[in-house]
Amino acid sequence: MKITADEFLRRCADGERDFFGIKLTNADLSRANWNEPNPVGKSITGVNFSEGDLSGTDFRANDMRGCALSASKLVGCRFDSANLTEVVFRDADLSNASFVGAKLLRADLSEANLTGADFTEADLTDASLPSFDKSVTWEEDIAIKNWVIQTVQYYRKTNFFEQYKDLSDEELANTLKRLCQKEDSITGGTFNGSYDSQVIRYDKQRILQGEHLSFAISINTYQVKELGN
Repeated sequence: MKITADEFLRRCADGERDFFGIKLTNADLSRANWNEPNPVGKSITGVNFSEGDLSGTDFRANDMRGCALSASKLVGCRFDSANLTEVVFRDADLSNASFVGAKLLRADLSEANLTGADFTEADLTDASLPSFDKSVTWEEDIAIKNWVIQTVQYYRKTNFFEQYKDLSDEELANTLKRLCQKEDSITGGTFNGSYDSQVIRYDKQRILQGEHLSFAISINTYQVKELGN
C-alpha cells in the first residue's frame, strides 16, 4: 500500500507503529523520532530519514535503495536481508545494528559508529567504510574485518593466497592485517575498506611490479600474474 509522507507522520503521531507492507518513495522524514521494534515498510526507496532517532526499528527485507540516514540514531536497528544499495549512513550511530545478508552496494558508512554491528554475509561491494582507527581493536572494527574476509573469500576462488591454503578465511584476514601493520608505511599499517588491492597485494606470488610479465591484468597500481605464466 502506497502512502504519502504526511499520512505516515500523521499515523506515527497517532501512535501507530506497525507499517509492514507500506510503500513510501522520495519522502522527507528527516528528524523523525520513534523508538519501536515494529517493522517499517516494504519499499521505502529514496526516503530521507536524516538526523532522526529510529533506534530499534525493524527494516528487515526492505527495499531501501537510495535512502538517506546520515547523522541518524539507529542503535539496534535490523537491516537483515534489506536492499541498502547507495544508502547514506554517514555519521550515523549504528551500534549493535544487524545487517545480516544485507546488500550494501556503494553504501556510504563513512564516519558511522559501527560498534557491535553485525555484517555477517552482507555484500559491502564498493561501500565506503570508516577509516581504520588504530585505537580500535580488530574485533571492534567489525566492518573492516568483514570486508577483508569477504575480499579474501572472493580472490581465493581465483587461486589467490595458495601459500596460505591451510588457514581459514578469518585466520588469513588476521595474517594479512599483521602484514599490513608491518609493511605498509603509506597507509600507516591499516586497511580502509576501499580497494581490493590493499588486500591482494600481500599475495607475493601473484602480485608483481613491472612490465616484464607475458600476461598481466592491472589492478590499481599492481600487476597480477596469471597462473602458469
